[in-house]
Amino acid sequence: MPFFCARGLAWEFSAETVAIVVCQIGVAIASTQETQTLFSACFVLMLYPLCLGLVAALESIGFD
Repeated sequence: MPFFCARGLAWEFSAETVAIVVCQIGVAIASTQETQTLFSACFVLMLYPLCLGLVAALESIGFD
């Protein structure tokens, strides 16, 4: 049994973790280009509201 379970702590950040990983994958895809374009910049900027929406959606369905 891990140390944190012995103290009664619970992991309650699954939705946030999934959203961060999705956004990191999006940034990695956008940064693979040799030249950064306005489209890739807009794509990366749109990841922030997407991340917030994804967290809200995952928490509303009970993914905690």
